[in-house]
Amino acid sequence: MISPNLAHPLSSKELNIMLQDVESNKTKLIEHSLRYVVWVASKYEKYEDIEDLIQIGCIGLIIALHNMEGIGFEQYYYHVKEYVRCEIERYIENKERQKTK
Repeated sequence: MISPNLAHPLSSKELNIMLQDVESNKTKLIEHSLRYVVWVASKYEKYEDIEDLIQIGCIGLIIALHNMEGIGFEQYYYHVKEYVRCEIERYIENKERQKTK
């Protein structure tokens, strides 16, 4: 079972402040975005174990934060969602490919 003790989502003001310097706030951004990763991963739960999907989603989150230059807080969650979703879908496709070999 996933721990319900995830950090609260950031307000738009808090997020805007953290996005001013993503590199130094990366850890806090990851902690506060984990709830969002769990939400995205839960949409793919019927394909794979949720814990694996969350781990893969965290990789997508880290990649998204690495590529945040020029992204404002209005686009933050859309940007993160796309990276998390793409990593999860790539993982599921690779697992399916391995099963057919």
